Amino acid sequence: MRKTIQIIIALSILVFASCQNKNSNVLDGKKFIGFEEDVYFDSPGHTFQTILTFEDDSVLVVKNLISIVDKDTLNFKKKQSSYQYKGFVKKEKNNLEFVAYAYNCKGCSVFYSVDKKGKPKKSLDKKTYKGFVTKNGINLNGINFKPE
Repeated sequence: MRKTIQIIIALSILVFASCQNKNSNVLDGKKFIGFEEDVYFDSPGHTFQTILTFEDDSVLVVKNLISIVDKDTLNFKKKQSSYQYKGFVKKEKNNLEFVAYAYNCKGCSVFYSVDKKGKPKKSLDKKTYKGFVTKNGINLNGINFKPE
């Protein structure tokens, strides 16, 4: 009887550990694509093809400026501007959140903010994403991103 209980407990722990590991790395190594509008440098809103690449607990965000033809997101032209961001992903069950900071973009300028003492301080452009994993991809800031 004791051996049976020990075996059941050991198997339960193994099953729980394997399920936990699969669930926590559900995004690892995957790419997702979505289209979002954004405002850069006080210009009117632009449409971007955003590609999210997840690796372990980090994310690479590549935003390509595009021009959509006839309101058909499958029919678009890429423009020359491209912005890249890196961030650390916080994931809890199906919810995820990350702040990605600019690191390698063409034509980016440095932003200045004022600290508490009134002195200018260099800062990087950042993008904040909050959302959840869905059956068909992920939803971040109300935008659906589909697997590539």
